Amino acid sequence: MRLRADMERADEERQLELATARAADALAAAERSASLPDSDLAHFVFDLGRLYANGADRQKARPLLERSLSLLEQSLGPSHPRTAIALCQLGVVLTIDGDYVRADAVLQRALAIQEKALAPDDPDLGRTLRDLGSLLERRGDLTRAEEMDL
Repeated sequence: MRLRADMERADEERQLELATARAADALAAAERSASLPDSDLAHFVFDLGRLYANGADRQKARPLLERSLSLLEQSLGPSHPRTAIALCQLGVVLTIDGDYVRADAVLQRALAIQEKALAPDDPDLGRTLRDLGSLLERRGDLTRAEEMDL
């Protein structure tokens, strides 16, 4: 889809406002397509949520990321690696929002999925460990971070 390609290009060029606008347009077009599988729709929802999380409209990110997660859980299953990626992004937003208890549960769930499904040197697994370390640092839980060797 051209709108999604435009969004990716703008995102790569760090044009966040343009990327967000293109992602919103792409999601609207995807939602009008009755034939799009939920797993594909989740990708469009995730893109917009991720962009909102990185920009000025961060409060809009959480409901989109939760919707993306729900679509992925229903379509691909609760233990799919794409589900784990959605969990990670949601965990980052929850951490930034100060919802540390929920962020911890979400990131731990993502980590468990990825440890079963991915190779130990997979970059997604590394990002999840980094995000969990950031959460522990924000919480001041340095002992737990050291125990996890983060």
